[in-house]
Amino acid sequence: MSKKNIGSNFDEFLSENSMLDEATAVAVKYVSAWKLEQEMKSRWAEIERGDVELIPATEVFTDIRRKLR
Repeated sequence: MSKKNIGSNFDEFLSENSMLDEATAVAVKYVSAWKLEQEMKSRWAEIERGDVELIPATEVFTDIRRKLR
């Protein structure tokens, strides 16, 4: 039985097979999506508790346009 891979790590394996960049990009996307989901859940909980004051979307867009000018 060959023990060729004992002591190597997964990053080395991916790099040797030219897959490290793609795997890293996919991992970053998943983590970013997960963080966004957690933040959205947190914000929704704040809204349900009444901890934040909601403003109409038109005011938000107007404010964004003002800041972009």
